[in-house]
Amino acid sequence: PSVQPDQDETAVDIIFYTDLRACVKVNTIRILGNYKTREKVIRREILFDEGDTLTKSRMDISQNNVQRLGYFDQTGGVNWKTTRIADDLVDLDLIVKEIRTGRASVNMGFGGIDDIQSPSTSFKVSANIQDTNFMGTGVSYNLNGTYSVQDASVVFNVANPWLFDRPIRGTLDLIHRRTVYTDFKSVLEAPRELLSGGSASLGYASVRANAVFTLDSGIEIIRFENRVVGILDPSQAGLSANYQATLNRTFQSGNLAWVGLTTSQDTRNHPTFPTQGSFWVIANKIGVPSAFGDFSFYKIDLDYRYYTPLIDEYRLVFYFHGHMGFVRPILGGSI
Repeated sequence: PSVQPDQDETAVDIIFYTDLRACVKVNTIRILGNYKTREKVIRREILFDEGDTLTKSRMDISQNNVQRLGYFDQTGGVNWKTTRIADDLVDLDLIVKEIRTGRASVNMGFGGIDDIQSPSTSFKVSANIQDTNFMGTGVSYNLNGTYSVQDASVVFNVANPWLFDRPIRGTLDLIHRRTVYTDFKSVLEAPRELLSGGSASLGYASVRANAVFTLDSGIEIIRFENRVVGILDPSQAGLSANYQATLNRTFQSGNLAWVGLTTSQDTRNHPTFPTQGSFWVIANKIGVPSAFGDFSFYKIDLDYRYYTPLIDEYRLVFYFHGHMGFVRPILGGSI
């Protein structure tokens, strides 16, 4: 740019001079700084190869794709370096700065509104181990366990966003949970839920559109105990019967077999600490009526998140989150 100041008008004229030349092609692409992450995990997020015509937009989108993996420092952790070796040929270096992606934690505590004076019933312990880039392969896993008098659970999840080195996303979820609904007071014993289940999904990921289309299916086995209303005032016999009917409808044991279709798009610049971009997901789920399934329903969820920077130097970001859902029984089934 050529800057020409005008002191009298306290203004400047800025003139940009351009020199149009031939299109530039990529000679080589090197990945530097990836000590843990395998090179193919990064290269598959780049929208061009050696020999392709280089454009600024492709470089920017590829840089955002690599940053969005979450394996690198959010501040300047992914950068291009261009070296011109001829008028129409350049070498590219993608320089990355890795961060730790694994985490292990143990938490303990006690307290609560109703039983803060009873450490034995309000004590809770949880443990978690996870990694979003296992062995540098891009595979993520999460194992979480919690225990307290009110609830206990074990949850395991593993996901591979590139099965068979193709943009096919595969996930597996397993869960076993025990929950005691202590907020129900007028019962002989608090209702207790035992839930065991799992789900699996296969999806296609579009690198250019940052969109994912996923088919899901799962099975859940749900069992409830202690659903009997306690002894109430004899004059409240009618209320007791209504309360019992509510308990029977709310805590209904059975098996659930379901299938679903999920569509999502993620244009955020980082999965954990985004400062710009958006994320939306539309999830459809059908409880399949069958000999195994006791529940049949249709459910749809829509979720939208939007981020934009307000003051960059203070990292102040405006964030909007909207969610809505709809569920309805089908074929006279239960939700």
